[in-house]
Formats: sequence, C-alpha cells, structure tokens
Amino acid sequence: MATTYVDNFTIVDTINAQVTTATQYNSNEGSAVIDLDKYAATGTSTHTIPSASTSNTFWTGAILDDGYSQKSLFELLLKIQVNWDTAMASLDDSGGVAKTDYEALAGIGPLGGDYKSSFATSAIGLALGLGHKATVNISSRGTGVKEVAIFCQALATQFAACTANLDADGTLTDTNYASTLDIDFTAKTGWVPPLATTTPFDITNPASKIKTKAIDQGALVDFLNSAVTKINALWVKLDADV
Repeated sequence: MATTYVDNFTIVDTINAQVTTATQYNSNEGSAVIDLDKYAATGTSTHTIPSASTSNTFWTGAILDDGYSQKSLFELLLKIQVNWDTAMASLDDSGGVAKTDYEALAGIGPLGGDYKSSFATSAIGLALGLGHKATVNISSRGTGVKEVAIFCQALATQFAACTANLDADGTLTDTNYASTLDIDFTAKTGWVPPLATTTPFDITNPASKIKTKAIDQGALVDFLNSAVTKINALWVKLDADV
C-alpha cells in the first residue's frame, strides 16, 4: 500500500486531557461552525482523509470527566465515524487482505444518515429499535442521550465485526485481533462486579453505566478514550500484519 493505516487513520487522543494550568472543565472553543466537508474522505480510490479527521482540532479540556462540550463531542464522533468507515473501505480495496466485505460488515454509517444494515439488523441493533428506524441522528447542535448511547454501541459492535473478519482473513498472519483488541467493559463503563473486564461492551446489559435513558459522564469519557486507544492500536497491528 502507498500509505500505512497508522499514517492515515490515527486519531490524536486528547480525551480527558487537561491543560497543565487548569483543574476543571475549561473549554473555550469559539463559535465557528464545523465544516463537514473538511472531514470527508478526500479520495474514493485511495481512501485518504484530511488532517482535520485525525488531528486534534478541538480544545484540550473540551471532553473531560467533569464536563464536555456538545460541539466537541460531535466533532470527536464525526472523526471516529469518518476514519473508521474510510478505513473499512480501504481494507476492501487493499491487496493486503483477502476479504472485500469489511465496509458492509463493519462500517458504521454517516452521522447525518442511517446506520449500516449490518448493525441496524443485528440482534443488538434490533433490540435497540433500529429495525424500525436506523437514523444515527448525531448533531453538532446537540444530541440526545439515547443517540449517543447507541452510537457507542455501534462503534463497539462494528469494531468487533471488523476484528472477527480480520481473524478469519486467510491473507493475514495474526488471528488474535478480537481477543486482544475488542472493546469490553471497564470499571468505569460498567459495574464490575458483577461484570468482568472481559465482558463485551453492551448497553442493554443492566450493569452498563451507558444506557439509552441515562449516561454516566465519566463512563462516556472512559468509553471514548478506550475506543480511540483500541482503534489506534488496530492500525498499528494491521500495519505489521498486512
């Protein structure tokens, strides 16, 4: 491949990071409107993305345990969705893997559109009501608790679909993508015990701290931090394996 997954898709992680002189939430991001075109994939054949989709464009201190900006949350979810879906399309067209169904099986879907049918019609997608209406409905003007919770689940579910597909891809050497990278509950995202930190993330689990009716803020920030860390680790593993 002309470029690596690490170079193309690594997201700079400033989630729950604070400027050294501050002790609490202090985002002052300004009133500029987010230009969605700056985040769109720049090529349909090479599947490259602009730096806005990987670099830290929101303020350090904008997403913290004790406060976060709705605008910055939208921007982060947008980055994750664009990066992930573009990377899945890249895998489909890459000569380094045998399978060509990554986008269909593991894509998420645009924030202003519908979830991919692979998630919407999955067992958990149907349990969340997406069989009736699969709209993502994540907006920079504000997003409901239910929509954020479902997006978190979509990310965890589709990430697991990707790692399972990679494990089964005969061209790749590694067969431990799922066992080493899948997004599980942590002590912050679920009540541990009764959950274990090896339990797959599932917002329909009664012990989850992220639910469609309520989200613990610390749990959300921890999930996003863990998810970005896992995604970035996947690119490192792929570059060594493709």
